[in-house]
Amino acid sequence: VRFVATAGTPVQAWLTSQSLSANTVLTEDLDGDGQEVILEYGLGGSALAPDSALTSAATDPEGRLQISFLWNSAATDLTAAVRASGDLVTWTTILEKSGSGPWTGSATFSDLPAGGDLRELTVTDPLTGERRFLRLRIHQP
Repeated sequence: VRFVATAGTPVQAWLTSQSLSANTVLTEDLDGDGQEVILEYGLGGSALAPDSALTSAATDPEGRLQISFLWNSAATDLTAAVRASGDLVTWTTILEKSGSGPWTGSATFSDLPAGGDLRELTVTDPLTGERRFLRLRIHQP
């Protein structure tokens, strides 16, 4: 499936700032770092220079799993969801954001300025368990 930017959207402005065509396919990995263009946009990466890691995982002092990532607050045309699972089959959304709306959900999180339009988020899984997994999903609604 090929997704391209809609004219006049924030992603199209970002593509131009990255010296890319407005018709760039958002599901391609242009720099070979394993991240699609749409992820680079949402996470404040570069579409043309490899980014080492756009997300990281850790545990808090209580042993709860955390995921950290930068968020491009200018990406108001994206929806993001942090999802948790104990078995990699059933996933529950624990934090989400749609467009310019606030982050909402059952997870605790920190949201700190990281320069320009970037925000640094750390999301903590509300549950503990022997096996817990977190993932971040970004897409255009």
